[in-house]
Parts: sequence; C-alpha cells; structure tokens
Amino acid sequence: MEMLRGNAWILGCTLLLLVTFCGQSAHCQNQHEDPDLRLILVGKTGTGKSASGNTILGREDVFKEECSPESVTKGCQVEEAKDGKRNIVVIDSPGLFDTNKTQEEVKANIEECVDKSVPGPHAFLLVISLKSRFTEEERSAVKWIQDNFGSDSSMYTIVLFTHADWLEKEGKSVHEFLRKSENLRRLVNECGGRYHSLSNDKRQNRSQVRELMEKIEKMVKSNGGGHYTNAMYQKAQEKLEKERKEREEEEERREKDEEERIREEEKKRAWCKYAAYTSVGLFLTGQWYASTAIRAAAVALGLSEGYDCTKEMFTYASGNTCKGMLFKLNFLTEITVMEMLRGNAWILGCTLLLLVTFCGQSAHCQNQHEDPDLRLLLVGKTGTGKSASGNTILGREDVFKEGMSPESVTKGCQVEEAKHGKRNIVVIDSPGLFDTNKSQEEVKVNIEECVDKSVPGPHAFLLVISLKSRFTEEERSAVKWIQDNFGSDSSMYTIVLFTHADLLEKEGKSVDEFLNESKNLRTLINECGGRNHSLSKDKRQSRTQVIELIEKIDTMVKSNGGGHYTNAMYRKAQEKLEKERKEREKEEERRKKEEKERAWCKKVFYTSVGLFLTGQWYASTAIKAVAVAIALTQGYNCTTELFT
Repeated sequence: MEMLRGNAWILGCTLLLLVTFCGQSAHCQNQHEDPDLRLILVGKTGTGKSASGNTILGREDVFKEECSPESVTKGCQVEEAKDGKRNIVVIDSPGLFDTNKTQEEVKANIEECVDKSVPGPHAFLLVISLKSRFTEEERSAVKWIQDNFGSDSSMYTIVLFTHADWLEKEGKSVHEFLRKSENLRRLVNECGGRYHSLSNDKRQNRSQVRELMEKIEKMVKSNGGGHYTNAMYQKAQEKLEKERKEREEEEERREKDEEERIREEEKKRAWCKYAAYTSVGLFLTGQWYASTAIRAAAVALGLSEGYDCTKEMFTYASGNTCKGMLFKLNFLTEITVMEMLRGNAWILGCTLLLLVTFCGQSAHCQNQHEDPDLRLLLVGKTGTGKSASGNTILGREDVFKEGMSPESVTKGCQVEEAKHGKRNIVVIDSPGLFDTNKSQEEVKVNIEECVDKSVPGPHAFLLVISLKSRFTEEERSAVKWIQDNFGSDSSMYTIVLFTHADLLEKEGKSVDEFLNESKNLRTLINECGGRNHSLSKDKRQSRTQVIELIEKIDTMVKSNGGGHYTNAMYRKAQEKLEKERKEREKEEERRKKEEKERAWCKKVFYTSVGLFLTGQWYASTAIKAVAVAIALTQGYNCTTELFT
C-alpha cells in the first residue's frame, strides 16, 4: 500500500500483477494431474522389496538385490522411470527386523523415505513373500507398519506378493493360497481387498506391472486423486506417543496397585496375628483368673476379627481352591467312566462312548458338505431402509414391514427366506440402532437374538446406509457400535449396502462420485475389504441388482474359505467389550478413590491447622499437641500417598 501511495506505484502494480499471475498459475497447476506417481516399498527384510522395485521400473540394477543372510538395503533409495507421460518414482525402504539395526534406526530410515516422497506417496506397496510362512514375525512387521503410518495408510496400501512363480510351479493361484490363511485374508481385507502378485523372474513381461499400475491408479482415483500426507504421518506418530505414555502410566498404576495390595495384605496379616495373640492371651488370662467377662471378651474378639481374617484368607486363596476343585471334579468324572467300563455298567459305558463318537463323526461329516443356505443379517441405524432392502433381496413386497414413520418400524428380530436357484436365501432383519423407544441394551439383546436365529452363523452382514441422508456423527456411532459388538473379524464378512441409490441417479451422479466426496465413507468401505453395493427400491422388479449383490456375497464367502461368521467370534467380541467395560469401571473407581482421598487429606489439613491456631489462641499445649499428632499421622499418610 505504501508503494501505491508513494512514487513506487509502478513497481507496486507490477508486483501485485506478478503475485496474482503466480497464484492463478499455481491454482491451475493444482488442477492438473500430479506428473509423478510415488510408490514406497515397505515390509520385512528379505521379502523382495528391491527386486520388486527393479521389476516395476523395468530395470535390472537400480536397486541392489542379492541372496544374503542380512538386509541388503541399508538406507532409503529413490529411483524413477518414465511411464508414458509421467514419472514412476519408487522409494525402497530398509526392511524391518534387520538384525544389524535397532527398530529406532529403521524407523528413522523409513521417516527419511516419507520425507523423500514429498508431497507424499500415492501408494504403499506392502511386500510379502509367498515362499515363506506368514509367521508371528510377519504379523509383527505388518502391525509395525500399520501402527507407525496410522489407520489412514490402509486407504493408500496395496499388498504386493512376491515369488508368485513358486505357486505357479505347484499349479496354485494366489487366491487359493489366501483361502488357506485367515491372517492374510484379514490383512488384505484391511487394505480394502487390494493385492497384486509379481514374478520377478518374469521381469521382461510388462503386463504384470501394467496391471499393478491400473490397480494403483484405481485406488488413487477412489482417494479423490490424493496421496498420503505428512500430516497423516504426524497424526499417527502422535497417537503412538500417546499410547506409549498411556501404557507406561498403566504399567506404573498396576505396579502401584500391586504394591498397595501387598501392603494391605501385610497389614491385614499383621492385624490378624495381633488379634489371634490378643484373643488367645485374653482367653488364657480369663482362665487364670476364672473371669467369665475376660473369656467372653476373648471369644467376642475371636468371633468378630477372627472370622474376618479367616474369610479374607479363603477369599485370597479362592482361585487356587477353585482350580483344585475343578481338577478333582475332572478326575472323579474320569474315574466314574472307568468304573462304568470296569464294573457291571460296562454296557452303558460302551453305549455312551459309541454315541459320543457317532455324534462327533456325524457333526464332522455334516461340516464337510456345502451349506445349503445363504444367511444374510441386515444391520444399521434405524430408518436406513433395512426392511425395504430385505424385501428387495427376497423379491417380495410385504415380508418385512416397511413404511414412513418417525419411529422404528422393526421392533424385533424377523427371519424370512426365499428360493434362489438350488438354495435358500435367508434374510434376518434386525431392529435399528438409536431407536428412541429402546435402550441400547434392549437393542443389543434383540441383535443377539438375530445372531442366534442365524445359527450356525451369518455368511454376510449387510451394513445398510442410506444415501438420502448425510453421513453424520450418529451414522459413524452406529457403524462403530456394530464393529465393536461384532468384533474386528466381522469386517471380513461385511458388505456396505447403500439404499436410495435412485436419488443419486436423479442427480446424474454415480455412487463412486458420491463416495469421492466423503473420506469417512471411503474409510468404512476400505475397512470392509472394499466391498459395497447399492439398491434402488423403485427397481424392485429388476432382479439384476440383487443377482449382482448375491455374486458379491458369494465372492466374499469364497474368499473366506466358504465359512461364515460364528458364535465363537461374537462371544470373543463380547468378552473384549466386557473387559474394556471393567477396565473403564476400575479406572473410574480409582479416580473416585483418589478424589475421596484428596478430599480427606484436605479436611485433615484444615482440621490440624485450625486446631493448632486454636491452641495458639488459648495457649493450650494439649490442643496444639492434638493438632501436631493429626498432622504427623494422617498428614504423613496423605503426603506419602501423594508422592507414591
């Protein structure tokens, strides 16, 4: 402004024009596609990251690769090659669990790789070798990557399997290989169902690389053309640091609680010992002096304090006592069976054993046959269109009650079925979450009933989300409730089912375009293995949309080894929830106890100070002595508690 006011106005106008022109140029430049495609190779040492980098770039020697007992890649290396009109930038990172490096050194190297990929990688290629088992170390490597790059990184990750030629020699596909490993299927599912395989001995065959590039471009497009950012990495690191501090605090708290428990037990034992000696001493004194009163006092002490001490002792030993009782029970049961076989009841014993064996074999054989039903459980927030979706899937209008209502229409669990080819499609409609007329506990009981009615378990959870309403905090809470209550394994059996797709069609917008506008929805679909489908109620007569849904479910079931969600998975999720609830209650109890202790210490402080001042005022040594006594006893305990 000073330049415009003064003699330098020409220079000022020129500067403003330059700034405006540069801003417009930068804005326009941002509208164009990123000229580079940046890929970071991550994984355990020895999985073939460097060889994969060479295969992607179509060269032999850019990344050093060789058979070695130690990691070949020592630091972060960046190489690039031209692919049509843009550069493919490949960043090779040091392998995890390198015996010559600490995890802190490896972490520093990988941070360097992220910095070298500025403004950020479009894809993490999580490299896993097919020639070795997916052991605990492989799982730990994957967990390390997920923890350090954060949950957002899974939206930018493709699992890259190396040494696919090993499977080809056995006439086996990667898909067949995945079916045999629940851990690998879970990993691929967490990465939005995205994976690719490379045969590095077929480096001249560029079709495998082109297919990989197409998968990466599809993923980038689904992420709105964006890339993993430094802000995401910093957020993940802050979360890790917070969790580390919480673990340290929890460990410190546990140690403190244990020390407190030991101190309390020692105090209790000392008091019990004192009570025992006192009551025995009093009783003997009463005997010596022939005093009924003294003996009565001894008996009273023994019956009161002695009873509490004995009860405390048995409570403390209850765990071991129960174990002993169970052992005895098992032992006695075994003896009973043996006696049945040895004694006159040998016919009954043999019949029992034959029945057990027969039942076991029958159950085993039954499991070998293909399940004749396809069981689908509809879950979601109230009002999303679960009942209407159930009717559409079954091809009928009135099996599930549907209608416009301010309250939930589905009050309980309802099971209906229809024939689809040679098998039954069984649809279980569940009450909606956040029904104002029901508590969450009542809804939970209803949904448990739905799980029971789907015995031996649903093949698919159809997580119903309406496209006619925004994906708000309540929708996110509904999704989280389902994930928490059914457990992490449930995501492998889940398809996101969008209703009211006709509303988007009226606006000339596709579901993919709609998803590009919501990171939360993209994250949800990614967590469900990239699986989603949309239904239009006004196209109920067209079975094409239902046939496509059934095909997607069949593909998912096949990838899950033909299995279904089980009652054991549900119980495991509930046990985890219960454990977390108890930990929260324990933490709340500890907090209340601390607040109570602080309030008591405050009271003691004011009382002792008040007494001391009163003693000073009245020149009373006795009152001052009482004040000092309180301060030295209760005050000391408070101070010790505070510093402990």
